[in-house]
Amino acid sequence: TLNSMQFNKHFVQVKDYSDKMGEGKIIIYQHEDDNGLILKNNFIQYKNENFIMIQLEVSHIKNEVLESNYLSPLSSKTIPNSKIQFGSEKPILVDFPFDNDNWLELLALPWPKDYENPIYGVSHEIFMIYDQNSMKGFVLGSLEHDFWKTGIQYKTDFKKGELNEFIVYSGASRPDNPNLPPNFGGLDGTHDLIAHGKMKSRVLKSALIFIDASSDFRKSAQLFGKTQSKHVGILEWHHSTPFYWNSFPIESVLGH
Repeated sequence: TLNSMQFNKHFVQVKDYSDKMGEGKIIIYQHEDDNGLILKNNFIQYKNENFIMIQLEVSHIKNEVLESNYLSPLSSKTIPNSKIQFGSEKPILVDFPFDNDNWLELLALPWPKDYENPIYGVSHEIFMIYDQNSMKGFVLGSLEHDFWKTGIQYKTDFKKGELNEFIVYSGASRPDNPNLPPNFGGLDGTHDLIAHGKMKSRVLKSALIFIDASSDFRKSAQLFGKTQSKHVGILEWHHSTPFYWNSFPIESVLGH
């Protein structure tokens, strides 16, 4: 596994940016090594918007075909002993399972008290931290799901509001583990038995990641949903309902 700190050439560019969602700026942190490999950490922000989007791109100076099943656009492990701190009186960490096929719960976990055992895990596709008193917080989530499964790996430190591990990565593949509690590694993963498939291209791209911090994390969550719809589009149906979803365990309740 390579990270940007292992590259010996580093450049920064700021460019105008536009797409179907609007206009703004893109900041590109480019890293190159002596073998011709190029990493680009892209940070995108639209005019009159507070949220940012980040994405990792990997290419080669000779335009060679590359392949990978793991790309991380954001990682605290790049710098040894680095920590992320949230100034919060009563921080709550929200961990999402990959799906709820096993009747799993969304986990809203209070931060451990100072020097208690840390909490750690992997949230899927979306992750939140907020203060239970003020509702200030931030929301991070994947805007793309066509190829990658996104994992958000975290581990709290021994002091309130600190994370000593935070890794956002494309390529989540987590089998069920019957030896662990269902919501903590037992059934909350992707249920895969093999590694994530490899992306093969001349330019590899991680999933596009949304990040927003605000005085009310609930508004950030709503903004994430709206941005998701703008990015991938929505399907509209203006006629009668053609079918309905049913859950087999309660079929006798809902009907046939």
